[in-house]
Order: sequence, then C-alpha cells, then structure tokens
Amino acid sequence: EEEAARGSNEPLSIRLAGEFHILLADLTGNALLARYVAEVVSRSGLILALYGRPHSAECAVSEHRAIIAALESGDAPRANALMQEHLDAVAGRALIKMRPDKRRDLRDILAAYADGHAGPPPGLGRRRR
Repeated sequence: EEEAARGSNEPLSIRLAGEFHILLADLTGNALLARYVAEVVSRSGLILALYGRPHSAECAVSEHRAIIAALESGDAPRANALMQEHLDAVAGRALIKMRPDKRRDLRDILAAYADGHAGPPPGLGRRRR
C-alpha cells in the first residue's frame, strides 16, 4: 500500500508511513513508547500535511523494508541502526535541519515550510524559558 500511495496520494502516504511507525512501536510491548510514537506520528503527520513541501512527507518504502528484514533476521542492532538512519532521513526530507549548537523551537522549524506565507501560523508564539 505504501508503494502504491508514494508519489500519487500524499495524504495516504503520510497515513501509511505513520501506521508503520506506530505498528513497530506497538510490537515492542512498551505502552509508553507506543503512546509516545502515536502522538508524535499524529502531530508530525498534521504538520507535514499542512506545511510540508512536495515529497517531504514520504518515508522511503525501501527503508521500511530494510528495517523489517533486519527484524525478521533477528538482527536487533542492525534494525536499531537502520531505524536511526531512517528517522534522520525523514527529518532531512522534511527539511528539518537541526544544528547541535543551536536550540530551535517549533516556530523556527515551521518557518522552513512557510515560503509564500507571512510567517508561521497564528498562535505559534515563542515560549520563554
């Protein structure tokens, strides 16, 4: 389903990619992790659907397949490394560039999606710490 949706149905592609990540979290048996991933997927999907650039929301299906293959073979360290690479690639495709020397808030991150708009969406004020 992911392969069929890729490039032709962005909302479906976002949903299916999110479902993949939620399923993996559910399979860990860790309820806290599953709830956290579901919340992140929900919020990320909404942000990508509203502000993403073309193809920014797409997870590479080949990356999902590689993770599954590592899990099927019982190679947990490889699956872990592939997942980390995958999450980094997803962030890169979404144009979320995090510099370790600069702390960024949601306004900074969403600004990358706002070409042609007069700034970030209303209500996304900077929080003081």
